[in-house]
Amino acid sequence: MIGISAKIFIAATVSAGLSLPAAALATEVPAVSGESTPLSVGETRRSLRLRNGDQVPQTGKRLDQNTLEVVREDGCTSARAVDDIYGPNLYWRDCSKGAWGTGKAYDFEKAGQLWPLAVGNKVEYRFVTENSKGKKNRKAFRKCEVTGTETVKAGDKDYPTYRVECSEHNGKRVFNYSPEARTTVRMVRNHKKNGTTTVEYLRDL
Repeated sequence: MIGISAKIFIAATVSAGLSLPAAALATEVPAVSGESTPLSVGETRRSLRLRNGDQVPQTGKRLDQNTLEVVREDGCTSARAVDDIYGPNLYWRDCSKGAWGTGKAYDFEKAGQLWPLAVGNKVEYRFVTENSKGKKNRKAFRKCEVTGTETVKAGDKDYPTYRVECSEHNGKRVFNYSPEARTTVRMVRNHKKNGTTTVEYLRDL
């Protein structure tokens, strides 16, 4: 683990509409998580994820000092800023049906800082999104907070994690980041139109 371990006693809360199991027991994680990606520039990491019940391999690559790109073998490619992997995607391609399955985000305004993760950290983004047909949403936002720690199961293994809850213009998300695995081991997204997506980390490939 990165940093100094500390037991943080927090009763984990569950956001409205998100049916994640929560643990109200002590969870041992580092007091501060460390950086959001362990990858150096040019380095890749291939892993297997369970996405809504389907096993989907994906490869993460740090393109440069500031950008992490993730390519899923179901065809979706997306990129995000290295300093906050839970911030909005910078771009995405072929990630769902319709015009919004491909797009980009820009004109970011940021307040606060999530990483390195520590309980109580908050961040808020305001930005513009644009889809493949040029339609823009100028009121896009995402607000995230590290609300506590909890142990979650992913791939038949229990992981002590930080719990990060986010609200955004099109729904809600919960991320569980494991310092041990150095990755998000569970993510649940509730999209206002597209319903619920659940992703679990299974193993590195």
